[in-house]
Amino acid sequence: MSSKPTTVKSSGDLLVVPHLGETSQRTPSLPKGIWQSVSLVGENPSTDINQPDLRVRGGAIIPAGPIMEYTGEKKLDPLTLIVSLNERGEAVGRLYEDDGDGFAYRQGFYSLTEFKVRKKRDKFFFSMRNAGGRLEQPPRTIEIMLLDENGSQSFQITTPSRGEGGIEEVELSSH
Repeated sequence: MSSKPTTVKSSGDLLVVPHLGETSQRTPSLPKGIWQSVSLVGENPSTDINQPDLRVRGGAIIPAGPIMEYTGEKKLDPLTLIVSLNERGEAVGRLYEDDGDGFAYRQGFYSLTEFKVRKKRDKFFFSMRNAGGRLEQPPRTIEIMLLDENGSQSFQITTPSRGEGGIEEVELSSH
């Protein structure tokens, strides 16, 4: 087995750095750019070598919901957006949703929502818009986890229903 650190890329926005061996000391080989560490369920890879180190690419927003065993077990409320800003202080992400059963998505009964977060001076701004589909979405709570080199900041907003449109841009304030 090689002693070279290994990085596994699971998508363009999320990087999984596994522990391969008995030691907790490792230096991951990361692609160029910003890669912020994130904990999804309280795991700490620096103290538990059985947990991988998860990294989010700068400029990405990753939607996450509650832990479920099957589609539709729970409502996607709250929806968590994990945000890692790029060098320009911006991030974008998309969420695809359908009813989870059948083929109605072929007739446009799905929802594609685009989220954006940007930083201007010391303030953060959030917007969302319908990027496709005709599926109605109820109002829901969005918890925004903004990652940076010092840890994370949390924000919370409630969205209008999908039929009422998106959110043009609102200033985020800590809760």
